[in-house]
Amino acid sequence: PGSIKTVYHTMNYSKRAVGVCFAYPALGGLLFGYDIGATSYVINQLTRANSGVSWYKIIKHSAFLQGLITSGGVAGALIGAIIAFRIAAETGRRKE
Repeated sequence: PGSIKTVYHTMNYSKRAVGVCFAYPALGGLLFGYDIGATSYVINQLTRANSGVSWYKIIKHSAFLQGLITSGGVAGALIGAIIAFRIAAETGRRKE
């Protein structure tokens, strides 16, 4: 029978553990935002006349190709995750 203030002061927790729990999702959000910005920049540059490619008009008028370029990053992340999973499964588990 105590107030919330009393219960809060008697709790024992590690500030470092709490910081780590918040740091990893924050890093994920930061990298996700960077990925979106980089993909947007690539699409923007590929649809300009001075982009250095002769086929900029094709990309500019094709939502399919823009989506294909955008989803290429996601496909690369999927392939990277599969490779990392296989490496971790081989090196990280005990053999019995």
